[in-house]
Amino acid sequence: SQNGDIIPGKFIVVMKPEGLNFRRTDKYEDVQANMRMAATNLFAKYRISEQNVGAVYGTVLDGFAASLNADQYE
Repeated sequence: SQNGDIIPGKFIVVMKPEGLNFRRTDKYEDVQANMRMAATNLFAKYRISEQNVGAVYGTVLDGFAASLNADQYE
């Protein structure tokens, strides 16, 4: 893919800060671990495998990358 191209089945999920229930720290590893747990818990709620969670983000934005098929996206 070229820079800026849409990649089918790949998404960046941005979470609202008020929807996150973990305490922020200045420690990068803690933020990453907590964001991965939040993503995994969200996917478990919709019966989506945690293997669909890719990179997690917690510095510039709160969210994670995900691989989803059309049904999972809906």
